[in-house]
Amino acid sequence: MSNATYNGQWAGAMAELAEQVHLEDPTLEAEEGAPEPEPVRPTSIAQAFQHFACLYIKYLQIFRKLERCYDGMVHPQKRLAVLKVLELVMQRVVELKHSLVKYSPPPPVVQQDKSFPWEYVNLDSVLVDLKLPPETLEVPVPKYFREDSEQARKVRDKIVEGYMQVKHGVTEIPLESSDGQDTSGSIPLDKAIEIIQLNERGRQGKERATLVKVLREEEKRRKAYDAAHGGAELDQDVASIEIQRALRGLVARNRASRLRDRELIFLGMRPSITENVDREAQLKNAYIMRKQEQKDNKDAYERALEDMKEVVYNDEGPDMKRELEGERTEWLADAILEEDTTGIKPAELADEGKKPRERGGKKKARERGLMPESMQEFYDDKYPEPVEEEPEADPKADKGAKKDDKGKGKGKKDEPEEEELPLLQEKRDLTSKMFETTEHYQNEWEDFNEEDNFAQKHDVELVKNEIRDGVKLQIRDEVDEMFRDQLKKLKQELGQNFAKPPKAKKIKPSKKNAKGEKIKFKKLTGDKNKEIAGLSVEETLVKLVDHGLVNSYKPRKISDLVGDFNYLGTVRQSCEPPQGEEWQPADPSMQQLRAAITEYCILPLGSQRVATAMRGDQHGDVPDSSYEPVRSILLYGPKGSGKTAMVEAIAHELGALLINISPAKVKGKFGENKKAPAILPHLICKVATDPAFSPVIVYMDDAHEYMVGKKFDKQGPGRFCKEFQNYKKSFFTRKKNGGFFTVSAKKGPQPCPPDDKNCPNGTFDARILFIGCTSQPELADPKQTKLFFDKMLYFPYPDHASRYMLWKRTIAEQLKGSPVNSVGDLSTLAHVSEGFSAGAIISCVKKTLTKRRVERLSKRPFESSEFLNPLARAAAEKQLSYQDDHKAFLKFTSEVASTLATEKKNLEIIKAGGDPNAKKKGKKK
Repeated sequence: MSNATYNGQWAGAMAELAEQVHLEDPTLEAEEGAPEPEPVRPTSIAQAFQHFACLYIKYLQIFRKLERCYDGMVHPQKRLAVLKVLELVMQRVVELKHSLVKYSPPPPVVQQDKSFPWEYVNLDSVLVDLKLPPETLEVPVPKYFREDSEQARKVRDKIVEGYMQVKHGVTEIPLESSDGQDTSGSIPLDKAIEIIQLNERGRQGKERATLVKVLREEEKRRKAYDAAHGGAELDQDVASIEIQRALRGLVARNRASRLRDRELIFLGMRPSITENVDREAQLKNAYIMRKQEQKDNKDAYERALEDMKEVVYNDEGPDMKRELEGERTEWLADAILEEDTTGIKPAELADEGKKPRERGGKKKARERGLMPESMQEFYDDKYPEPVEEEPEADPKADKGAKKDDKGKGKGKKDEPEEEELPLLQEKRDLTSKMFETTEHYQNEWEDFNEEDNFAQKHDVELVKNEIRDGVKLQIRDEVDEMFRDQLKKLKQELGQNFAKPPKAKKIKPSKKNAKGEKIKFKKLTGDKNKEIAGLSVEETLVKLVDHGLVNSYKPRKISDLVGDFNYLGTVRQSCEPPQGEEWQPADPSMQQLRAAITEYCILPLGSQRVATAMRGDQHGDVPDSSYEPVRSILLYGPKGSGKTAMVEAIAHELGALLINISPAKVKGKFGENKKAPAILPHLICKVATDPAFSPVIVYMDDAHEYMVGKKFDKQGPGRFCKEFQNYKKSFFTRKKNGGFFTVSAKKGPQPCPPDDKNCPNGTFDARILFIGCTSQPELADPKQTKLFFDKMLYFPYPDHASRYMLWKRTIAEQLKGSPVNSVGDLSTLAHVSEGFSAGAIISCVKKTLTKRRVERLSKRPFESSEFLNPLARAAAEKQLSYQDDHKAFLKFTSEVASTLATEKKNLEIIKAGGDPNAKKKGKKK
């Protein structure tokens, strides 16, 4: 696309964004002193869901446009402006997704006046109302996640490959996954000869049988012809006419077929292989050229930032220096004048035991006529820090609060609180930032004149504006240094002997929380182990590579999870079950899974700026969002459903370091003593918190072997579960007050004071994600599973529409470059393969349409029946779905991955006239 196209998309996206932020916060452009509008709350959960759904779809459209603009624009300064607003919109999309999950409409088998969090949000009815296609809900993965970190990723990969070469003799250890290829081991020579002989005898027998069959058919046709013509042969002329007729018919039919295909291609009803290949090649070349132009313009812009500093310093520096010197000269003259008028000597105050500027602060020291001792006092006088007035505490309110606290545990804690619906319009820090970006676009870029900038190079004036503050800061430091020398000389000339300023008292780390309660922190188990406590990040990485835990992965994408949209999700969720049958949740669609994986696993970890904005930084302010960041996620479903492929896709889209801690990798390693289970999580967290090696994906296959409860094998993976939980909470979990907490404190998790040096060295914005995969989730301990994994996603068997898309796409990939468009009846194949996993279908296609078979398609046409043998083999290998397996996954979804089973029981108790909280109260009493 052209530059004008991207500029138009950017303008449209910013106009839509300006409209959205005003809908969310009407007070953005309100006049000062104007009364704030009353907060608007929805009347029901359905209304709240509808509101958030419309916002989510609109922000998703804006997000897609901005991502396309940033990827295609070549103007470096425009790209920076787009990137800023793109990351803000990205954060809002993730926040709205969490709100949709929280306020999802409850199914008919639970309480209707209470929110029912459900991961698989159905927005089909909203799309119908807005007249939008299903593709609107596809969440794009920004390409700049990989492109902007390419250099750092290459350096990291080179380091990892070097360690692997030294430790294992190879440069990469691939992640073991079933990708449809035959992974059987090597066969002995005698066994291979026996198989070849057996196949050859069978082939010869089939050929003999085929030859006999052909001869019999010819004999039958000959006898039928002789009987019809009485044994008389045709005349030569008649025979030639018959041959000509048949040949002309064949030629005419072929010509008609070509004309029909050409017309269908012209109408867009059939793709043209040759034209598509040519267009794809041209599009790819144009994209590569545009990316190179983008890189060249960016390099020129970065060089200009350095070159223009000297220009601005020489042209505007003298004026800046005169202005700064005038301010400081005036301030110093006023200070000297005040001292002369008061007649108080600083030495006299020092003799009396009074320290200059100790009482009342620096501003009162000016009033007492004391000369300044440093240039810092100039900034304290000229730019005083704003002091926030604390509201006076109400003693009655404090007494009432204490009474309430005393009442807790005696019954008040057990009383269920009424759920308050969210505000539809409110002030948010994120909304204000997006509003600022829209104003910046309107003031600077909306009417920006670039008629002479066809090459989309950087604008010199904008470069000067960007570096002007930095140049002014540099000149300010030079002027301050000069005035320090003048102040020192002035004091020497006046002969004043100032008392030395008092030393700043060292502030000891506070050992109390906000309530004044004492907190005792304990080091984590790994910090007590001398073998690993003092290791550097490189030494830690070497240990992980030595144990074979760092793996490489294939360049997969989220779009590789092929599947269709659920067009009746809302209807199926809200309809009552037939009488006598139990209501069961519908399987999530592939589109819902793609969106959830992108929003939970990729967008929050894409860049360090986004991670910090979404999760906050250590001891700093947390974002004004109501959700906790996803640090761990469980993917469960049948074998071959695409779980491991999605782990590779997440790692590839992020350009992450993949650490594989599957049970087969860690069994019997790291020793058996008490400190041994903490070694593995300590090594992983040490690497993950280093920005040079982030982001980090921690992959655990067969995750149910980790979640085994209290009884576990001393050499098995279950021994690591408790320590992983401790490290995950201590390093990466955010608390409401914005501080860390340690789980090893005596009285449970406690917040870590901001100035406590003993606080665990973790960061909220560390880009790390734990991903567990299992095909047997029912074997895991439910309590540990809920405690460790923040989210759980079910990968079901594909439905008919998804199977159709899967067959079509996989066959097209195998036939790429072949003159044959497609083989077989896809609808029949989708129907026959019901109950097979996606991996089984992919494996079936790859084993059938081999390279040799594709080359021989023109000589030997393909038949759909050729897929039956691989499908039967896949069914024999337990790749076929059985009803019992499906019921087991649904049971896990209802009881562990969600609160569906509990809410069902509560509704039954309420209908019977009981109290669902009565049993809990009785236990607590």
